[in-house]
Amino acid sequence: SSVYFLQITHPQGRHAPHVNAIGYPGGNNVCWYLQRNNFPDEYRILCGNCLRGEGSFGFCPHTGSDLRPMTRSMRQRWDLRYDIIRAYGSLCACCGETCQYFLEVDHPDRNGGQHRKALGITAGQNFYRYLKREGFPQHYRLLCSNCNTCRGWYGFCPHQEMPPAQWEL
Repeated sequence: SSVYFLQITHPQGRHAPHVNAIGYPGGNNVCWYLQRNNFPDEYRILCGNCLRGEGSFGFCPHTGSDLRPMTRSMRQRWDLRYDIIRAYGSLCACCGETCQYFLEVDHPDRNGGQHRKALGITAGQNFYRYLKREGFPQHYRLLCSNCNTCRGWYGFCPHQEMPPAQWEL
């Protein structure tokens, strides 16, 4: 795995309340907080895929199983998610990851937030409904959270490209 995929978790998986409590808005400020406080034990380093699994689904498929009871509304959300995953190839277009919990829809032009804002919809289920209603436009692709986050943050994915000079370690 690449260091570019690694992310810092927050205590008990709660990002916003903790960041507000320590008075740091996130990003590098949290890193500086960790360094000044001798890297508190309650923080962990996870790859983006594991963090996505824990954050969105309450577990990471690498270390456990989804033990939540399946409600009717959960079944509807999963059915829509499966439709999206199947329509866009069922694997990460960059690295080939197939774990459904890690896959995300990518805007290849790196304008996802702007595009959803222009449509007046949010990410997740609202965006999935839009894609299905529009007949699964082929401009999109699936990426795993590692590849999608790396492309969004750094502009490249180490599976496909060498890091630009400013990101070399």
